[in-house]
Amino acid sequence: MFPTENDGDDDDDNDDGNDKDGNSSSPDGVGSTSSDTVDDSALLRSLSDLSGDEQLVDPSFRSHFVAAYVIGYSLGRDTFQHLAPSSCATDTGCWISWSAADVSFTKVDKCLSCGRIDSRYPSCTYHTAKPLVHNPLTWLADDEPVSGQGIKADAPRIRERIAELAPLNLGTLRSGKVYPGVVGACVYDGMLRIDTSDKRVKKLLYWWLGPDVHAMEYELFWVNIRENVERRVRVFLARQQQRAAAAAAIPSAAT
Repeated sequence: MFPTENDGDDDDDNDDGNDKDGNSSSPDGVGSTSSDTVDDSALLRSLSDLSGDEQLVDPSFRSHFVAAYVIGYSLGRDTFQHLAPSSCATDTGCWISWSAADVSFTKVDKCLSCGRIDSRYPSCTYHTAKPLVHNPLTWLADDEPVSGQGIKADAPRIRERIAELAPLNLGTLRSGKVYPGVVGACVYDGMLRIDTSDKRVKKLLYWWLGPDVHAMEYELFWVNIRENVERRVRVFLARQQQRAAAAAAIPSAAT
């Protein structure tokens, strides 16, 4: 559950995160990575799509759901029936996702985690026929225009774009310290690309990482993610207050 300004305040009966019926009204969200994203994607489908046996799921889900950061596996517009991807930094009631790798990473690389070929591609990890990837430096989901000649031909332009966006990184977390402005990223071929050939970036990575930087997909953009969660929660709470004020302004049937 995301924190609110009222968390920990027990002086007011209305500040306990519950409505008058005892249901949670505090903002909720999801954050997951790797195999947990598989489980959380299934959970989100059951909560948002309400299909088949999942009709028993609490329908109030949407009333306090802020966002889901489901990282490390590929998701797309076809992953959920009624839950849309985020389109900007302040969207709520949405999902955000990316899988990070070096510019050189290709679909025939071997996964360092399980040793299988194509282990991050169909049918191992895809929940979609066409991945939609968010860039945590811009919070947009779009591919950089490329030549269509393949990753070797496109690599120079990809690295230029990564360097251009590096100043937007508010801080990478490594060994308890934060390093801003070092790790850039851009979307290419269904993945979020970073440049591990950059010596400054390489110093921040775990020594055993190869072109697949799956193990650091949160740490690489640590401060950006924290700031964005806070931003979406503020927007969510402001909209809640606006709806409550509008409802209070409507005369009751009794009057």
